[in-house]
Amino acid sequence: MDSPETFSVHELSQQFEDMDTDSKARTKHLITNLEPNSLEDIEVLDEDESLTAEGLGRMSISSFAGSEHNSPFQTLAHDLLSAGAGANADLSYEEWMSRKIAQGFGNKRYPRENQPFGKIDDWHDPEMRKKKKKKKKKKKKKKKKKKKKKKKKKKKKKKKKTRRRRRRRRRRRRRRRSRKRTMSIDPKNQHRLWNINPSSPEKTQAIPLNLIKGHTLALYAIMIESSGSDLVHYVMPSDQRQSFALSNLISDEILNR
Repeated sequence: MDSPETFSVHELSQQFEDMDTDSKARTKHLITNLEPNSLEDIEVLDEDESLTAEGLGRMSISSFAGSEHNSPFQTLAHDLLSAGAGANADLSYEEWMSRKIAQGFGNKRYPRENQPFGKIDDWHDPEMRKKKKKKKKKKKKKKKKKKKKKKKKKKKKKKKKTRRRRRRRRRRRRRRRSRKRTMSIDPKNQHRLWNINPSSPEKTQAIPLNLIKGHTLALYAIMIESSGSDLVHYVMPSDQRQSFALSNLISDEILNR
């Protein structure tokens, strides 16, 4: 038997662009209408409900089975499984990470200079982290002082407050705090979702699937790749296994380009 045809990242992107409108629509339909039940027979999830690299490959292969555009997507999935870096499979992990950091992880909506949490290089630099933490602490202290003054005034007026009202206040505070703790997929929270550390790959985390709307995570990623972006930005190799991390670039805006 002939060996399967291989496609580079750019070739795959070009193939998708060259498709006629019906083929594009059919491919998008396959992606957006994958039923949740189809995941039951595929080992897609880790114990912590994050997508495994093996799951990514199997999911993409199973979903595109029967499609006339099957082989390029299959090949891409196999590349990801074997190398975790697709077209950059020949690079070492350190080289690959440094390139990705230099590119700003392909965050097109928020360019590297305008990212709300600062540049990625700054985030890795311990000194920069300390500076940022110190600044934040100072601001918090000022706020606390103001609050204390207000509380003292209120205490004098509100001596007749009942226990019920105090309980209500406590409950409200707890709710507010719990709301703040919950993570949403937002560019401001990306540094929390990605624990990127080039020196220790095993620390790299995947975003739990329950934080991302829909169950078509891997397929959306392949569509992002095929629509001209670079999927390598979102696949993080960790020793033999890869964690799958996606930013909020997963959106109809990219699918409908």
